[in-house]
Formats: sequence, structure tokens, C-alpha cells
Amino acid sequence: WMAENLKVTHYRNGEPIPYIVDNESWSNSIIDGYSYFENNIIFQNNWGNLYNWHAVNDDRGICPEGWSVPEEIEFWILVNTLGGINSAANKLKQLGLENWNNNEEANNESGFTALGSGWRNPNDGSFMDEYTKFFMWSRNSDTNSSSWRLAIYSSNVEIGTSDNPNGFSIRCIQD
Repeated sequence: WMAENLKVTHYRNGEPIPYIVDNESWSNSIIDGYSYFENNIIFQNNWGNLYNWHAVNDDRGICPEGWSVPEEIEFWILVNTLGGINSAANKLKQLGLENWNNNEEANNESGFTALGSGWRNPNDGSFMDEYTKFFMWSRNSDTNSSSWRLAIYSSNVEIGTSDNPNGFSIRCIQD
């Protein structure tokens, strides 16, 4: 797994990924796009970008050569290796309170260093849950409108689906 959230603004072939700033454009978007939390460069530097699933699914490739967006099964392998959904969260989360609220149990045993980087809401384009939640995309879709993702909350992990216009982080996995 990459050591941090993806921050790329161009696909592997050099073409730009559209940067979507305003809330209305994000909520109405049916094309690929990214932003960073509150459109503040400080958050991009610390937490990486938030991408909609259209950018994940683009044939031009969002991860660097030799890397890919993980499959849903790779989420399960990661979580089960760390003891399952009820014990993996603290083993995945960064230590301390710099990027998480209520993080006393975190030990980052895995070295994954998940950050409470929040997400972007597809309904109104707002930014949500900074310092309290981490979401990352899988490359697997569930339906035409939703795809698999992994979420880390204060004390547990959830693997499920979310609507494709959500803005989530990406952690690439080595091929």
C-alpha cells in the first residue's frame, strides 16, 4: 500500500483530472474530478485529494505506473489480516490527535497511517467529517451509480458501497 493518500492532478498519460471547486458543480458532476478538503491547499498537502469514482474508473489510470486502485477483495485482506472490522481501525490509524479526534486507542500497528481526511458530499458538494472519518475508493463498482469503498471511523472499519459522485481518498496498491 502507498504510505499516503494520492495527490495526483493528472492521469498517468499526463492529461489533467478536472479540478472541481464549487459545490454545485461537484454535486451535479457526471464526469471525473477531484478537489481537496475545503479547497484549502493545506489540506491537500496533509490529506491528499478527494476524487469522485469517475476519476477512479477512468481508463487513463489515476495511480502511477506499477500501482493501481485496490479491489474490494484487497480491502478485506487488509482488514482481516489486522483482526477484522472491529479491531483493524486502530491498527490502521495514525497515532495522536493531529489528524483525528478521539484517537486514544490508535496504534498504527500496520504502518498504514490513515488520516481523518473526511469526504465530499455528492448531494450538495459540502465537505464532511474532517478529523473523524477516512474513506477510500476501490476500483470495483457495485452498480452503475455506486462503488465499493473502505471507511474508517473512530473504532471500526466498514467495507461497503457509496454513490459514485462522493469525494473520497485513494490509496494505491502495488501491482
